[in-house]
Amino acid sequence: MQLVYIALVTPGGTVSADVRAVSYIGIPLAMVALGSYGLSAATTEGAALATSFGSMVGTLGTVLFYGTATINLVWQHIGWKVVENRQYKKLYLVDMGLPWISHLICSFIPTVIMCKLGADVVELIKQTLPMDGIAMKTLFTVGSLLPCVGIAILLKQIIKQAADFLPFLFGFVLAASMGINLVSATIVAGMFAVLTYKIKMLSVAKAAGAAAYDDDEEDI
Repeated sequence: MQLVYIALVTPGGTVSADVRAVSYIGIPLAMVALGSYGLSAATTEGAALATSFGSMVGTLGTVLFYGTATINLVWQHIGWKVVENRQYKKLYLVDMGLPWISHLICSFIPTVIMCKLGADVVELIKQTLPMDGIAMKTLFTVGSLLPCVGIAILLKQIIKQAADFLPFLFGFVLAASMGINLVSATIVAGMFAVLTYKIKMLSVAKAAGAAAYDDDEEDI
């Protein structure tokens, strides 16, 4: 699920999928689905099924996100009145109290309902769509391809030339060949990033020093 949304950004509050809903709704439903189908999360089929559930819920979470933002506009209007009346102490309630109502209405309650009814829904899906059916095979295939979309979006943002593929793939090669996780690979990548930065700074300083030396020669 992280790979699917690895390059997700929210410019200007625009959200294509709510990553929070992927976590607090998608993961519980995926766990129920895996248990219902008798799949392990460590298998390819299990990961594909979980990814598909997370993606579907992420789209639903977008609606909940905008619902929360819309209700928060009411609290913002109250906050402006509080400021106009110079009742600044009430801003604590507006900033840290009232928004909880928005999250209760648009996040907590829908999550409880969906997770509570999730087992019945998953059981219905299981009965309607058997494992060996075309629909479930299609779901597994799409779920397996979804992480490629997130990686492709990230590549589009950071790859400027062919040589940029090497440092990008280096961490994944470490994870696959040496068995380290992505956190360890990130630390290794941070070390290389610091070394690369220092080398570039030395090159810039050397170029600046050479330019200053040429200026002195021209003055002489």
